[in-house]
Amino acid sequence: MECNALTQPQVATWLQKRIEKLKHLRRRAGYEPAELDPYYKTEADGCAAVKVAVANCELTFDLWQGMRNPATIGRFPLNFPQLWEFFAVNDMKRVHSDGSMNHLSAWRSYEEARRIFGRAVLVSAMLPISDDVFRSYRETIIQRGAGTSEDCAEAETETAATLDDAMTRLAADLYDGTRATLALGAAQLRILSDEIVPKIHQGNAHGPCKEVHFPHKSLAVLTGLAQFGVNRLTFRDELIEGEIERFIGPLCSMVIFDRHEPVMDGSGGVVLLTEEWYDHLSSLSDFTCTDSQVNRHRFCTYLADKSKSQMSCGMCLRYCPSGALRNSSPQRDGHYGGDLTQQESRFCGEHLQFDYASCREERVQKRNLYPGYYCGRCMAICGLQGLRREELFR
Repeated sequence: MECNALTQPQVATWLQKRIEKLKHLRRRAGYEPAELDPYYKTEADGCAAVKVAVANCELTFDLWQGMRNPATIGRFPLNFPQLWEFFAVNDMKRVHSDGSMNHLSAWRSYEEARRIFGRAVLVSAMLPISDDVFRSYRETIIQRGAGTSEDCAEAETETAATLDDAMTRLAADLYDGTRATLALGAAQLRILSDEIVPKIHQGNAHGPCKEVHFPHKSLAVLTGLAQFGVNRLTFRDELIEGEIERFIGPLCSMVIFDRHEPVMDGSGGVVLLTEEWYDHLSSLSDFTCTDSQVNRHRFCTYLADKSKSQMSCGMCLRYCPSGALRNSSPQRDGHYGGDLTQQESRFCGEHLQFDYASCREERVQKRNLYPGYYCGRCMAICGLQGLRREELFR
């Protein structure tokens, strides 16, 4: 691929082509029947409605500044030097031209990378799940109040695998002497976490229920791809043909080191990561912040502007079977209820750890009764029926 500075439209187009190629390969191999619609959303031409955002910064920039907290992204998220070292170790030449091993070969240090490359490019991508998948599950959730959805479970698994595969292949396409690319799919992240992060920085030392060390959801927010809802899911709203459409689904990330200088003016759809940008996003993600000037920019409508007679949503909390969401969210006035404030062990500073114990216990019990049980109700309800903030698009 051309070595010009990457733009958001370019990356989005390339990734969409990669997803379509994967679909055709699977159909040719007989893994995916031609007559079946994909589990992901499609555009008018039938291609995947993949959503992509691109950001950039200098290699000295602290990607996770102010976010290292066991109740949020964890204490030890992977940083640029660690990602570079993993790439460099697997990119060095270990064999002489005569075929003998060079046992003294050394990988390029991060200091050398900073002399070679001008910036880090962060790519966040979402493959939104189809509304048809959520629509069938909605009847189960609302009308019956119990039950599960095999289609929704399979959709989440299959779309995640498709996106991971496409991002990995795109990273290989982009790799050359002017770029160092690293796609962070599920399998790759497990390897990175095991090989790079010391054992004493894994598990509970990193943070409860933090299984890997690169937060896709937080990067999606940092790049502008999506926003957090009160349900701690990330989703994106867009105005399409007069209707607000919501996109929610699996995420994947890519980190690219290239020789271009950081884009400062937003050209090519590339976001510049700055401390001011972080402050803005932090306010949007914090639902204890009820300031109307902040709230008006949120996709999530949990906090409504009563002066404008807006409706509050909160459907994800209402249909959470374990009560974990209600036990992890502030009230609509921005304050935590008395029961929550007494759970001191779940707070780290001002941050409240998600009630993973209740969520997990509900799923484990149901799977003991019904193997293969799937929840995902907050995602299905939010994706299909969550109230939209219309004034955001006026």
